[in-house]
Amino acid sequence: YITNAGTFVSTGDQTISSDITLKENLAPVTYSVEDIAKTRAVTFDWKDGRGKSAGSIAQDWKPLIPELVHGEEGNRTLAYGQIAWVNTILLARKSESHEERIKELEARVAELEMENERLRMN
Repeated sequence: YITNAGTFVSTGDQTISSDITLKENLAPVTYSVEDIAKTRAVTFDWKDGRGKSAGSIAQDWKPLIPELVHGEEGNRTLAYGQIAWVNTILLARKSESHEERIKELEARVAELEMENERLRMN
């Protein structure tokens, strides 16, 4: 456990154990892209004088994914990296479903245009 109140700079890859053999009781994430959109993205000033920054609010994420919010009230931390990856996956899935829906609608529009053209010719 390392605590750093300032900026942490690292070169090279930053990795976190993720192998399936290290995990059990897997369950899908239950929040959605719509839930993500309800969380706040904010700019702010640190009260301790560290200056301006941007981020999210741990308390906003706790109801969605409490496993990634740590600490007690007044000293909450947020696992930004894990949340970013989970959200990336959810957004990619949503994008994929939108692409499928777009293809369906394009096919339907083509059908309706053909039907419209046929009716005009009669």
